[in-house]
Amino acid sequence: MSHGKTITTYLIDGKLKGPRYVKFNETSHYLYILPREMASKLSTAQDDFPEYATSGFYILTGTENGNPKAYIGQSNKCKHRISQHDKKISWWDTAYVYVSKTIGELNATTIQYLEAKNIDDAKSVGNNITFDNANSPAIPHLSKDQEATIKHYYEEAKMLLEFAGCGVFVKAEIHEGDIYYINAPMKGVAAKGEYIVSTG
Repeated sequence: MSHGKTITTYLIDGKLKGPRYVKFNETSHYLYILPREMASKLSTAQDDFPEYATSGFYILTGTENGNPKAYIGQSNKCKHRISQHDKKISWWDTAYVYVSKTIGELNATTIQYLEAKNIDDAKSVGNNITFDNANSPAIPHLSKDQEATIKHYYEEAKMLLEFAGCGVFVKAEIHEGDIYYINAPMKGVAAKGEYIVSTG
């Protein structure tokens, strides 16, 4: 029988759709869910949310031409990196940022592993999501004990992401009658189709 888990949600500005974080009570890892307009403004002062300025991995989600899109990355200065994306990438509306309150716990090797594993797994799900990552980085070599620890972080992060509504690791359910759209103006394509179970 599996053990129960407790997830805490903190609404930073008291609003359901505003900036927030979620965490398992027994760990020091936080998943921030930040609307774009707050991603560069969230305070990282010592008495506020200093871990948001440290090492971690992140996922940007949004739509482009009506189609879902995502970008997965990592940084040793998450807030700074997200702020760069705010200036250079137009399509995203939400940032999911996984960090730790324990300084040094998510080191360079850890976040490289998490980024690479996330990209591989998200692309293998088969969702109708376009990933803006140009390539898939290699998973760094780890000792058995390092790998066991980081895999635990990874499973924890995936559960928090799904809990928070980030669907990059969840295969979308397909139902009879669903309507799908293709909108690619650069290629002169604008079409829609209905899913029929009997024919696929």
